Amino acid sequence: MRRKNLYYAQLGEAIALAQSDIFEYKRISLILFDNIVENLLRSKTISELHHLLVMGELDKCDYKNIINEFDRFGNIITHAKGLEIVSIGEASIINYCHTSRNNLYHNLFEKENVTEYCILFYAGFLEKYFFDFLETGITGYSDKSAKASETIKCKENIKDFEELTNKLNAYISASSITSQKILSEILMDYIVTIEDFYECDAKEDWNEVNQIAKNQYFYDYEIKKQKNKGLNYRSIIPKFRQKWFDVNEEKLKKLKQQIQETEKVNIELSFEKFKNLNQKLEPIYIGIMLYYSEQEYQASLNED
Repeated sequence: MRRKNLYYAQLGEAIALAQSDIFEYKRISLILFDNIVENLLRSKTISELHHLLVMGELDKCDYKNIINEFDRFGNIITHAKGLEIVSIGEASIINYCHTSRNNLYHNLFEKENVTEYCILFYAGFLEKYFFDFLETGITGYSDKSAKASETIKCKENIKDFEELTNKLNAYISASSITSQKILSEILMDYIVTIEDFYECDAKEDWNEVNQIAKNQYFYDYEIKKQKNKGLNYRSIIPKFRQKWFDVNEEKLKKLKQQIQETEKVNIELSFEKFKNLNQKLEPIYIGIMLYYSEQEYQASLNED
């Protein structure tokens, strides 16, 4: 029961913080949501694996080896997906949200609309699965835990914990923007930055845009070995060099049309479309941001 109380309290706080207009509170909300999802998926996956062990469908040694790898989030998601606890699409989005959470937690940096997207997704995910996943395992009872439950319900202003899913639904319903629209806006922000750079800093030369962005992107990773001053890579650099996407006016026009399509499909398909477009645009955006950062750094040296 104590474990459930931790989930109840954490979920209540995550919902409350998500409704704040202050980004710093939303940051904490995403960290809480992500932690809930990670722990629920770990418990549910271990339970399913234990069932396979008892039924003789999984070797005891293999079972132990799999469980020992659950200190890494990626391994939990891989097995949760393999056991069909989550869909392929859900697993992909959860991985993205977990990376965003890491950016917030370790670097104190993340785009606000990325954070909003992840909170909205997790809210919908937990509305759907929270109590199903929560029932996994055996929990004990004590007067202390019972008293804590009543205190939590009083603080969250609910009669029973099932009302927490109503709060999740209310948060999603009150949102002025859909998850699909947020992904669209993230990509459009990248394009606006690229177009501004083309007009102002690259003096309307697309070759200059691509060369500067590419050089800065790889230089920062391979030579300076820095965490790109707050921006966190989501690509595997050595392999990505061969897949660099050069932009120009015609390509950006086509990308804008494809971005609009991400708003018209379901959440999972929208994310898949976003992921493919993001792989093309985000490295260029990062390269430009690194270039600006480097220019500012050099300017500060000259001032000294």
